[in-house]
Amino acid sequence: MKPFLKPAWKPILLVSFTALILYMIIHIPIHSRAIDQQIAANVYADGVETAKTCIVMKGEITKRSFSDTWYYRGTFCIECCPSTCGEGVAAQISQEKGAGLGRIGYYHHGDFTTLALTGRILVDEDMSNIAVELEDGTIVATSEEAYSAYKSKR
Repeated sequence: MKPFLKPAWKPILLVSFTALILYMIIHIPIHSRAIDQQIAANVYADGVETAKTCIVMKGEITKRSFSDTWYYRGTFCIECCPSTCGEGVAAQISQEKGAGLGRIGYYHHGDFTTLALTGRILVDEDMSNIAVELEDGTIVATSEEAYSAYKSKR
């Protein structure tokens, strides 16, 4: 006599294997490039340029398959904000194409923090037009245009 129900392990195994393959394809970086640059920036308080500073970046930009979001991981040192420049401090930025403001977070030896930043950033994929706001309301921007764009999107 044959069993009433057939074992369903073959279809389950096939579906699981297919799901695993799709997950891996989606999360494989398709574009990855190193970035090592230093860019001049202005410090704005209450809409007035108050000082000059520099942003130092050394890391990697990646974009995944089937995604409009790109990511940056590495050093993102804002010289007028010393907590972003410490030994072992790294940043992670995510920006969705056409979505307005991206997210920036810092980590230091596994602890995540914003390090005196609001966590919002305006940045292009070339990492040349940047605007980021400090917790005290000061905005660091690479140009007047980046400053104005950040103010309009926040």
